[in-house]
Amino acid sequence: MSSEYVRFLADESQAIQKDALTAELETLTSLKHLHEYKKFRHEGFKLKISLKSRLDELGENLQVLDKVLPISEAKIKHEEKEIVMHKEEKSTIEEELAEIQRKLAALR
Repeated sequence: MSSEYVRFLADESQAIQKDALTAELETLTSLKHLHEYKKFRHEGFKLKISLKSRLDELGENLQVLDKVLPISEAKIKHEEKEIVMHKEEKSTIEEELAEIQRKLAALR
């Protein structure tokens, strides 16, 4: 196999060199951004772990407080209100389902 050479004009040679340097510059810039992204992602994971541990600690503290503090009338009323709200949600969903079924029956 023999080697063949191609001759470029001065303008073509300069354009090729410019394109090669531009490609190298873009590659290095992308690599720099990738390293920064990895660094920030690692810091984000550290912060998430820290936040989770602090939230767990806060949850434990709230449980201790809940055990220590007496039960108030407001808390009992709030729990009763939540139970009533759940029952209302179920009935509204059932009403909506029935209404949609009536509409479908009317269309048929």
